[in-house]
Amino acid sequence: MKVLLLRAPLKNRITADMSDIFDEDVGVYPPLGLLYLHASLRQMRPRDEVNILDCISEGLDRPAFIGRFLEFKPDIVGITVLTFHLLDVYRCAAAIKKNLPDTIIVLGGPHAHLFPEETLGNPDIDYVITGEGEFSFPLFIDNLENGTVPSDVPGIFYRGPGDSIVRGNPPTLIKNLDTIPPIDFSAVRIDKYMPAMEKEQAAILMSSRGCPYKCIYCDRPHLGNIYRTHSPMRVVDDMKRAVNRGIRSFQFFDDTFTIIKSRVLEICDLIAEEGLNITFSIRARVNTVNEELLIALKKAGCRRISFGVEAGSNRMLKSLRKNITVEEVIQAFRLCKKIGIETLADFIIGGPDQTRQDVLETIDFALRLNPSYAQFTIMTPFPGTDLYQLGMDKGLIKTDYWREFAKNPAENFETPVWEEHLKREELLELFQLAYKRFYRRPGYILKEVSKIRSFGEFYRKARVGLKALSV
Repeated sequence: MKVLLLRAPLKNRITADMSDIFDEDVGVYPPLGLLYLHASLRQMRPRDEVNILDCISEGLDRPAFIGRFLEFKPDIVGITVLTFHLLDVYRCAAAIKKNLPDTIIVLGGPHAHLFPEETLGNPDIDYVITGEGEFSFPLFIDNLENGTVPSDVPGIFYRGPGDSIVRGNPPTLIKNLDTIPPIDFSAVRIDKYMPAMEKEQAAILMSSRGCPYKCIYCDRPHLGNIYRTHSPMRVVDDMKRAVNRGIRSFQFFDDTFTIIKSRVLEICDLIAEEGLNITFSIRARVNTVNEELLIALKKAGCRRISFGVEAGSNRMLKSLRKNITVEEVIQAFRLCKKIGIETLADFIIGGPDQTRQDVLETIDFALRLNPSYAQFTIMTPFPGTDLYQLGMDKGLIKTDYWREFAKNPAENFETPVWEEHLKREELLELFQLAYKRFYRRPGYILKEVSKIRSFGEFYRKARVGLKALSV
């Protein structure tokens, strides 16, 4: 089989929570999900020819993509799809079918997991695989090759007689992540990926999947809520493979890297034992770090931690079900400053029971906290979240608009925001105020300029900085 794993060219993304205003400036991340699929296919089906085509990193528009597609002429195209990219994925699928009608198109990822039947309403989509695809996708191709019905594939959906929807076996979570083959960084042009906040070429890794916490606004539908981890040795082995390709900077995309402290300490010890001269950044919760852990992370090469702070009072944190306190936030950021680890604090503008005064309190808290960087987003009820269900229960959300969009995606779709006490225009005004107050401080600007060590770093940071100042 010839298999193409595709990241589609994006021209008609729908916007969400205002975080995407920096998308053009913060660089491109490698398609981690496709890299894991590629590794699994190469191990489980070594006879297949498997390629990844990342149209975003290569700057390909749809006509250029079709040219590359026709050169390869794959039997199967696998696409990971986010709801925000649905329009572009569907247009790519239509172009594929127009040029090579017998090509089989399979969709996976968060959107396909949430809306499998709606996705199959598009006649260009042949199959949907929900859940994690590293083992189910190769099994699906086995079925195709053998001419058998693929209903035993975990998480599969497809059209049956009379366009009925056939649901296969339920998706299963991969319990032992170490059974997933390690990704091969040579499968993509790694030099094409340069996130703006990094000082050098960075690789993306995940050392765990799933999140056991219950924040009201968050959901990882295809990864589940059961926390699963790679072993410390596997994590360090993955880093060593990247180091052998000349990569010495990493970003871990785990929802929370620091849930099991003993595991983190073992990873840090192994990095020291292997003599890896690396830097890395992680995501963490303020109530999962202490001084011992942060010192170990710093010694191992951790230079930045992203914390989801979200709000500036215990009352607001409770309404978001963050299960943290303002006091814990202050302590975690104080320790990071003391130890010398950069911090990125995420804040949400608006939310359940939040008034204008509450949002101003959050902005004031961001200034007092004074993290290395801050990111502000507008509260958006995303599909599959408890916040979305709460909005429907309270009558704030009148129709199941995400499902309607999944059935009939339209270019003029406007992502709704949480308008319980503050209208969209007020939320946007507060969003702009937050960025201006945080990033226009003369002391902050001087501090950031003094840290720049190369023209490339200056250029990347300047683009993001100017965007933040002109929001």
